[in-house]
Amino acid sequence: MSSARSYALNILKRRLRSVWELDQALIRKEVSAEERQVIITELKEANLLNDERFALAWVHTRDRLAPRGTYILEQELRQKGIDKATIRLVMNIRAEEIRDEPGLNPDEDEQIQMLVQRKERLYANLPKEVRYRRLLAYLSRRGFSPERVRRILNS
Repeated sequence: MSSARSYALNILKRRLRSVWELDQALIRKEVSAEERQVIITELKEANLLNDERFALAWVHTRDRLAPRGTYILEQELRQKGIDKATIRLVMNIRAEEIRDEPGLNPDEDEQIQMLVQRKERLYANLPKEVRYRRLLAYLSRRGFSPERVRRILNS
C-alpha cells in the first residue's frame, strides 16, 4: 500500500487532480479497489484531494490561459469526474468573481472580444463573410454560445 500511496502523492505533486482522475490513475497502476478507497479517503481527510478546489483551479487556469465558454468548461469538468452540484457551485463562484473584479476575470463578452482580436491578423485578408463565418465557428468550438458570438461580431 505504501508504494500506491507514494504514487498517488507523486501524481498530486505535479498538479491538482479530481478524485476520479486519481482513482483512474490508481486503476491503471493496478491498485486494488480497497487500497484505492483507503488512499483516496486519507488524501481527502488530509485535504490533499478536493474536487471543489480542483474544479475552481481548473476554471481559473482555463480563464487565464485558454478562455472557454461556460458550456465547454462544464463539459471538461464532467470529463474530469466532477459532479453536477460542484460544477454549479464553481460556475457560480466564477460568475461572482467576474462581477466583483471585472478587470481580473473577464466575462464571456470580453473573452470573445479578446479571442477575436487574436484572430484579426490571421483573417484580415479574407472576405467579410468568410471572416465572420470562421470566427463564429472558432468561438463556438470554444464553447461560447452562437447567439452571444453573433451579437458581439455584429456590434
